[in-house]
Amino acid sequence: MVRSAYTFSNNAETIRRLLKKKPAYQSLVDRAAAETAYAIEHFADSPDWVSGWGHDFCCPKCASTMHFDVELDFNPPHVYTCPHCGATAQGEAYDAAWVYKYRFHYGQLLQSAAVSAVLGDADALAYILRYMDFYAEHYVGFEVHGRHAGKGKVMEQGLDEAVWTIAVLRALYACGDLIPEEKKAQWLQKMYIPMTELLIPQCNKVHNIPTWMLCAVGMIGMYFGDEKLLDYALNNEVGLRRQIAEGFTADGIWYEGSMTYHYYTVQALTYFFSVYAVYHPEDPLMNTFAKMYTSPQILSHDGYHVPALNDGWYPNSVSSLVSLAARVCDDPSLTGAVEQIRRHNPRALENVGSLLYEMVENDVTLLAATNLAVVHKPFHAVFKSGVIAASHRHIDYLSLRISPFSDDLGTPGYAHPLTAGWYRIAPSHNLICVDGDQPHDVIRTHVEAVTDGVRGVVDGQWEDLTKAQRTLTVDGDTLIDESELSAGSEHTYDWIFHSLGSVQFSCCGEDAPALSDKRGFDCFTDICRMDADSSFTARFTMDGVGTLTLTVPETAGLEIYTAHTPSNPADIKRTAVILRRKARDASFRVLFSRA
Repeated sequence: MVRSAYTFSNNAETIRRLLKKKPAYQSLVDRAAAETAYAIEHFADSPDWVSGWGHDFCCPKCASTMHFDVELDFNPPHVYTCPHCGATAQGEAYDAAWVYKYRFHYGQLLQSAAVSAVLGDADALAYILRYMDFYAEHYVGFEVHGRHAGKGKVMEQGLDEAVWTIAVLRALYACGDLIPEEKKAQWLQKMYIPMTELLIPQCNKVHNIPTWMLCAVGMIGMYFGDEKLLDYALNNEVGLRRQIAEGFTADGIWYEGSMTYHYYTVQALTYFFSVYAVYHPEDPLMNTFAKMYTSPQILSHDGYHVPALNDGWYPNSVSSLVSLAARVCDDPSLTGAVEQIRRHNPRALENVGSLLYEMVENDVTLLAATNLAVVHKPFHAVFKSGVIAASHRHIDYLSLRISPFSDDLGTPGYAHPLTAGWYRIAPSHNLICVDGDQPHDVIRTHVEAVTDGVRGVVDGQWEDLTKAQRTLTVDGDTLIDESELSAGSEHTYDWIFHSLGSVQFSCCGEDAPALSDKRGFDCFTDICRMDADSSFTARFTMDGVGTLTLTVPETAGLEIYTAHTPSNPADIKRTAVILRRKARDASFRVLFSRA
């Protein structure tokens, strides 16, 4: 199942949210900027450079990959060195393989430029346009050539042409509306239509190579809005539907029997589906996607390493692209596989692409049908917008619980007068009273997700209030509590919070009279009006638990009170903080933190 509200990649706002949750990722932003600055200064290419086969770039002695120097001036012949054994080699095949690696290197760096562009770097966007203009203007001049896996132009063969262009397209997709439509039209006509005319005749069997080329054709079709190209990629006689139906066994393993080529084929499909899920999430083909990742995990002894069956690289491991698959599909097993990778090789997931594709989950679980939400970070809190039935209800709209400091008290024996006179009514809860009370009828409310948090909203009639909502958001180690109320006339609004534990206040108080004559307020004793001429802080400490700090920023027109109130049992006292405002409209902002 595709995740609801799925997007291909993160926008600037989401990336900034990710940085707030994982400040260490700022190094990835810095890396993207540095790589983009390097590319702006150094990128150069020519249709006269003939690309070769990446597999030729290996040491003739120990079979390791030769050292690739991206800054090498392309004026062959060159001597290449093995970083493992020190052997050297040279020749036309090595020079052509260097061109392949050079072009693919800069194709991948385009993702760094996309990150910088999304975050507002105009020079990065200008570079992306320059890069694309170069290949569009010169594509006709690149020689058609290839020895092993079809024919290419920028690359030696159709397979590598597809791999390169998918890397480029993913950067363009990430840029979204930053790319001018007139540029896209030029690129389509000058490069991508000729490219599809080169690739399509080579898609002639069920195999990993045509799968890559079909994914490239389909992604070109989606990016440029060409439904015919997308339809061909999916539905021609050897299209992706057939590649998937016949290429994967009933066990969900790619038929070539190699874990390397299983994941290589799945890599192409992952890039395709990450776009296709935006446009056609309802396609049953999407239902087969998650299995491509979950099946190989059965072969793993530790959830990370997989055997190198048949041709393939050694040692072999679960593809880190499962993190992108988990973004597309709402499948818990994919999320679990990501965590296995994070445990074994966290660096595999900490790359520039993480900024674009890592999900920024709200630290909130909604139980919307029950008017409840749970905030998991920075500490556990339960939020209730209201009730759905009168049976056994408490009057506690927009109420908050922070365990173990400030739980709902439940009820003692039903026959006790405090059950109806305290435990079931509004003032005993952490909420806002209007003129000392809340609605006694069941009125409609709801909880909804917001950026980094949750909001509770009262939809039904409450006095003459036109707005009553409370929003909890997470900012690092702080839970921000913001309430907003508006009415047609003036009211007395009381924001109330009760907590166990010894308490220290940031200022002194003086005795004050009863807060209200409404039922329940007679249980508030030892009332003090706090002399807070700036911000106010209450620090509640429980042995063996720690400290809960409540901070009220300086707010004009706000009265602050403290009191003692019954806990359960009633002879145990809690400390209450009451914020009062008399007005038509009122807002309360409180910060909670734990230590």
